Amino acid sequence: MKLSTSLVNLAARAASINITGNKLITVPSSEPPFSKALDPLLASFSLEFQYWPKYAGNATGHPNEYVNQLLANLGQRVGKSPAIRVGGTSENTAYVDTSFQLWNSSQIQEVFGPFTQRSNTSIGRDWYKIAGDLPAGTEFTFGLNLYNESEVATQTKMLADAFYGSGANITKNVSLKFIQVGNEPNFYFPTAAEYVAHWIPLAETVMKNIKMGGEEYPTFWIGSDAFGFGGFTLTGTLEAGILENQNINSQSYGKSYWLGEANTYAAEAIFGQSNTAESAIWTVDYMLHAASMGIERVYLHSTPNRLFSVFQPGWGFTNGTGIERPHIMPTYNGLLVVNEMVGTSGTSKIAEIENANENIASYGVWDHGKLARLAVINSEVYDQTTINRPALNVILSGGYMEKH
Repeated sequence: MKLSTSLVNLAARAASINITGNKLITVPSSEPPFSKALDPLLASFSLEFQYWPKYAGNATGHPNEYVNQLLANLGQRVGKSPAIRVGGTSENTAYVDTSFQLWNSSQIQEVFGPFTQRSNTSIGRDWYKIAGDLPAGTEFTFGLNLYNESEVATQTKMLADAFYGSGANITKNVSLKFIQVGNEPNFYFPTAAEYVAHWIPLAETVMKNIKMGGEEYPTFWIGSDAFGFGGFTLTGTLEAGILENQNINSQSYGKSYWLGEANTYAAEAIFGQSNTAESAIWTVDYMLHAASMGIERVYLHSTPNRLFSVFQPGWGFTNGTGIERPHIMPTYNGLLVVNEMVGTSGTSKIAEIENANENIASYGVWDHGKLARLAVINSEVYDQTTINRPALNVILSGGYMEKH
């Protein structure tokens, strides 16, 4: 019998795998008391403000079908489309120019290259209305100018009109949940006190121009609220090991804990890591670990010409990989796995299953007290400098396995 080329290649790859040992994972016989509720919107997105129309579509009623399909793939696995934050550094200097229907599209020609960004962004008449082009049920957060009070007033009025005024019929299937005044204020204000003093009058301006609160209207998304002693920065907090805590203290006060802008690596990402399968493996572990600690949502940030993007929304951009067509990045595959773990019940809970294996992470998801799904993640590095790819046999044991 003649073997196909694909089967021969598969056999060759299998032969190069080196089983380095058996690893034991003890599955608890019942749902752990420290399990955390899973938010169906655990995997959500932060989209850089400057590129918003590239993600949403070029006009109201003309959505980016490619992006919507990617969002639908994720939404089908949890029963809800991912939440979207439209924000980032470029929101800080955005300005309204009503001479444009949507935006000054010629500006985008300046930022097709890798890692480039304009110093300001024009907002046209339909900038907020194209939110209606995204999948039904999408929850939105929009960022506003950080510096100019009159711009904050104008942008807020346009937001109100898009969701509750003349554009209400266009955006009727999506919702405005949060408004954010400025992005990453710790870069612009040396202390939290100075930021608060700057933020309060801008927030008051917002409240004068849009109804706030309740189920129907938005509330504020604070620009940043984590900082170390001695300065308004995140460094001290991270060095103190905030992500090593087993529980998120905000839950003790009945508050939700979200990561509003996260990804594989800050700023420009790392070539050879952020754009490889490594990032998919990292994403699954990072997201499930966050959920097991009580972090309900993680908004992964995307910019079309950055390696850390979850997907490339349109043609022409280059992020250093040489691929200019719309395409997904490995992180997207990781999110598909994450949403499979979350499931559609809306009642799932997650817990990390401890094991003594350095490179293995394991998580269980329980529905109504019964183990429904299990993820085992092998993060052992393989860099092709050795002939054989390392692999492990994982053996599941414990009370649950004995019962089933």
